[in-house]
Amino acid sequence: MSGYVREFLRDAELLGFSFIGHSGSGHLLFYSPDTGAHYSAAYSPSDWRSRRNAIAQLERLSGRRLPRHKNGKHRHRRQTPLDTTLTPVEQRTAEKVAALQAEAEVLRRRVEHLAAQPTRAAAAETRCVLTEYEHLRRRLAQLHHIIDPIEGTAL
Repeated sequence: MSGYVREFLRDAELLGFSFIGHSGSGHLLFYSPDTGAHYSAAYSPSDWRSRRNAIAQLERLSGRRLPRHKNGKHRHRRQTPLDTTLTPVEQRTAEKVAALQAEAEVLRRRVEHLAAQPTRAAAAETRCVLTEYEHLRRRLAQLHHIIDPIEGTAL
């Protein structure tokens, strides 16, 4: 069996046709169980376009198409730019996170200042500031933003 015939049989099977056999006049016989269509193709065609025409006829009969290679026909399509603007809810959340971070930084500096003063009043105020800082950490964690705890302070 020639390469042409093997390739044609493979393409016909992809389109849903099964090979029945040969006719007495040297044609290949095909049948599609899906559509009930019969088709016969020349075993040794006389024209170089006959395989292409036969595949086109099988595609029309089956209602399917063979995958085609698009060599050199790739079209570059402009992609739509991503929309990176924040929604109003996201903007409010970002502003809230920024305000909470600024407040946490103020409290962190206040703890550093109080840690430099070794008095009872400073220690009591430091405990209050650390409690407030922990509340801020929890609120930021609920907004999916984590800040480091204050460590190393002597109370």
